[in-house]
Amino acid sequence: ITICVILFGFTLNSQNVAISDKSASLSWTQNAQLTNSIIIGANTVNTAGATDASQNVGIGILALDNLKFGDNNTVLGYKAGTAIGGANNGSVLGGQLDSGSGNTLIGRAAGYQIGAGEFNTVVGNQAGGLVIGGDYNTFIGSGAKGDDGNSQGRIGIGQGVEVTADNTAVIGKSTVTKVYFGSESYAATLYATGINLENDETITNTTDGTVVV
Repeated sequence: ITICVILFGFTLNSQNVAISDKSASLSWTQNAQLTNSIIIGANTVNTAGATDASQNVGIGILALDNLKFGDNNTVLGYKAGTAIGGANNGSVLGGQLDSGSGNTLIGRAAGYQIGAGEFNTVVGNQAGGLVIGGDYNTFIGSGAKGDDGNSQGRIGIGQGVEVTADNTAVIGKSTVTKVYFGSESYAATLYATGINLENDETITNTTDGTVVV
């Protein structure tokens, strides 16, 4: 039966596949511009109809549930990426379509509010939960997130890590007391022009290799 459904989907939906494993059937409203996409799970896939979406993969109940615009999204998990490419994301910003593209989201409710955000990588249960329309973020760990909707270029690694500033990376919560690079044998070299320590103390490199503490 599954093979028949897949073949039927390929035949009618321009190489799209829609499969529901629940009694609430998957309703897929589309036009010809929804192409090369696979959605598996009980969804509605935007009742307003897909306007411009290609090469998307959504696996999980409510995964990519509002897909209307946006390309190259891969999401896996219950409610993962459910807001990507929604009906209100078709506005033109700076001459380009504000759509929600290039996101990779894995985990229950991973990046479920991203909406029009682009090029986010989110891995973990409810990771990236506060990001609404943010771009270029990487959150790895259960509950790892930014602190506002439009996070930009934030990197958070660890369970429950919260990154509060754009273009900032945080490894671990306050309970993490040691960070090693290249294993505990100190095998790696850290490159930086300055290091900020507790109580606003700094180590900086000035001209001619002079190190100021």
